[in-house]
Amino acid sequence: MGMLPQHFLTESDRSLISEVYELAYEKGVDLRYVDQLARDLGRYRKHDNGTMLISFNEGSYDLQGRKQTISFTEKDAATAERILSGGALSSTDIDQGFIRWRLDPGIGFGLSSNLDFLEQMVIQFSSRADEVAELGAKFSTHVWIENNYILHTADEVTLHRPSVSEAPTEEDQVKEALASFQISKHGLNERLLEGFFGKSEARNTAQSLLSRLFDLLKISNTSKRG
Repeated sequence: MGMLPQHFLTESDRSLISEVYELAYEKGVDLRYVDQLARDLGRYRKHDNGTMLISFNEGSYDLQGRKQTISFTEKDAATAERILSGGALSSTDIDQGFIRWRLDPGIGFGLSSNLDFLEQMVIQFSSRADEVAELGAKFSTHVWIENNYILHTADEVTLHRPSVSEAPTEEDQVKEALASFQISKHGLNERLLEGFFGKSEARNTAQSLLSRLFDLLKISNTSKRG
């Protein structure tokens, strides 16, 4: 079993998350909101600050070869836009790289942190902390949000996959493997002949290999009798 994402948090991440837990506890916020935020931040660190994960929106296709993309729901898209365009982003203590990564729909659809809660934390830990709404009233009971993204599939086929008739059959693959084996075997035989009889004679030796071997055997037998 791999390490939990939280184990990849940096020292500064842990310090910040501790403050978030403390604030949430004081304000009566369900701590599962903080758990989710910490988990997603840990995933970001685990995957080299998100660079090891590719957004779904970069080259995803269905079986027919139609491009697929993902977007947030209208509500979450509005929240993401407020965070990215708000004045708190530039001064927040929360890693801006993580925030932008979390707000990429092609990445964020697979994460669990609540965007409304993230928005409040971005503001709370910035120079505009006085603008934070009453946290306890909104986040006192954790609510799981499902189906919070929209899958879009293009009409046009832009990725052409090989048809069944074009794909190599098992019989073709076997024939190709045998052909490769025969070529390799032939090359090996040539190298053996060169090593045994000398390179200059190797090409003329293939046809008389058996007679040469019989001659050698005769010499060997004669030596033994002598």
